Amino acid sequence: MILGIDDGGSGTGGLTGGSGSTGSSSGGNQDCSPSGPCDNVSRDDGGGCTHVLVANGTICLPVSDPCPSDAVCQAGVCRSPFAAATVPGQIRWQVELEPSSRGPQTVDEAGNSTWLQDIYDAGFASEAIVSLDMCGHLRWSNDAYEFFGVMQAGTNLFSYGGTPTSSDRLVSLDSASGKIRWDIDVDAALAGQDGGIPPDGGVGMLSILMSNDGLISIAVQRWVIPVFLPTELLTFNIDGAPAWSTFLPFSGYLIEAVADGEGNLYADGCTLVDAATNCVSPTLWIGSPTGQTFYESASFPFVPNLAAGSDFVAVNGFGELGPDGGRLDPSFSPLSIGCSNSQIVDRTGQVFAEVTLDGGGNALAAISPAGALGWTWPTPYSETLALSDDGTLFAFSVSTCDQGTSLPPELDAIDTDAGTLLWSTTFPGALGNFSSLALTPQGTLLATNGPNVYAIYAGPKMPSTTAPWSRDRGDNSNRDCASAPGP
Repeated sequence: MILGIDDGGSGTGGLTGGSGSTGSSSGGNQDCSPSGPCDNVSRDDGGGCTHVLVANGTICLPVSDPCPSDAVCQAGVCRSPFAAATVPGQIRWQVELEPSSRGPQTVDEAGNSTWLQDIYDAGFASEAIVSLDMCGHLRWSNDAYEFFGVMQAGTNLFSYGGTPTSSDRLVSLDSASGKIRWDIDVDAALAGQDGGIPPDGGVGMLSILMSNDGLISIAVQRWVIPVFLPTELLTFNIDGAPAWSTFLPFSGYLIEAVADGEGNLYADGCTLVDAATNCVSPTLWIGSPTGQTFYESASFPFVPNLAAGSDFVAVNGFGELGPDGGRLDPSFSPLSIGCSNSQIVDRTGQVFAEVTLDGGGNALAAISPAGALGWTWPTPYSETLALSDDGTLFAFSVSTCDQGTSLPPELDAIDTDAGTLLWSTTFPGALGNFSSLALTPQGTLLATNGPNVYAIYAGPKMPSTTAPWSRDRGDNSNRDCASAPGP
């Protein structure tokens, strides 16, 4: 149910009365489904339906919103005083994930979410994957590896990780149980390719992304200090079978990689010239879901700000690019983009981003597909955006660009048509490092301040199907691929 509206309130079949009231409808082959959890229904001898309402005051579980614990039956309707009184911006629940958590990493259609939780074992710090249900209850956790990042396709979760004594792994987990379905030794997968990894070399797995046909790619950097080898994209089918691989036009440092709604891949990187991470020749590579190079630019601006749209990517300070590198050629200049975690694209190609205006000062702004500045909403800095399908933009207004060090931010809900504030609330505590903001199909915004995960009611909202994630999670369109093929 939508908070504030009775679950099943319009489906009592015209029955009236209180505790124990009955009603019937005649006619054969009637659909005798109960109207809700407070309606006991049975088929009578004539083929009609007999309803007996559950006694008033009986504890019940609303069908669409099982989180409130105060719901009871009243006149055949499961009512929750807490749900009825909840308003947008109010905390629905919170849960501790000590000592710190990062995420949400994924959110599915049922409202389940995954997080990375710091754990310590014999002095070794690592991150486990933790899954919470729509009400914040722990579903499962997996600490088999030190995990970095999570993505979802159907019932599959994908991550990468390792241990102090093991090689790097690409891991597939069952989203319902957290059990590992398969894992791949990335070092072994690289063996024989361009000489593989020499004994005195190393591997750094910097990004994981996914195309809409279920292909999972990981970007791998390799080195033999002080020489950095070409960065490589290794791609696998959803069952873990190898698909294809390709070398990217830079060596050492991948800044960011995303996939658009068509499965085209975009990677922004540069070449490291020494162990001090001096980086030269920032380059953008665009490729097909099969690894075919569409576009390559060695004059690309060195900015870690890619936001995927339906069939293009928006680049802060540069414009919007399609697979051929020239779908649109606007420029956000003279606008200067502020925080790096502050860009999202809607289904029309409109970009919402933190900008620094010519006259000074920062603002959250709407930028048209042609690059024109629309409305602006003054704010010190904006971080971690989320977008609903009805045109509501959710954004944290923070005092600095550094997550984890700012004062408690304001969470703002803004009408994307007019640029007007719908509501605002103060988030409890500073944003945690690498915190994101996700809107669930149940109208709940999820975020963390580090040790605590919070669920904040957003109103009767559904997440945007074209941009469920702001760019700080890396891959906007495909972080949650609930409709992607898979077992």
